[in-house]
Amino acid sequence: MNWIIRLVILISFLVSCSSKGTLNLTDIQTSATIYSIDDLPKPTFSFEDIKKAGAIIVLGESAPGQNQHNALTSARGVAQRDLLEKINGVKVSSETIVEKGILTKDEIRLLVSGHIKSLDCGAYYDRVQGIGYYCVQLPIK
Repeated sequence: MNWIIRLVILISFLVSCSSKGTLNLTDIQTSATIYSIDDLPKPTFSFEDIKKAGAIIVLGESAPGQNQHNALTSARGVAQRDLLEKINGVKVSSETIVEKGILTKDEIRLLVSGHIKSLDCGAYYDRVQGIGYYCVQLPIK
């Protein structure tokens, strides 16, 4: 089911690029001033949300207790990784070792690879908690 959604999104994106040619910055809705996390665009979770927003929108969050630069840099990396996971999926590999009926090793690795050009759609830094929030989007027409 998940691959069907990705295929539909990819086809609609390719059709829109071939018919329109380019994407203008006026096609992208962003907030000029962000005073709180509520001012950031809402993430898109379903196909209906993506169709309504005209983009796949992902919001990344950093770990608490960081300075502004580190928190926003970390949050941007998380957002870009999450966007890549939505488009390309995740490769999961695991290793489990049981010796004499006792679990001695249980390791799971998630691998995400690829390259997507995304657009930044806002950022917010919570000074009280030291948490950065970063929004990235991939326009779909």
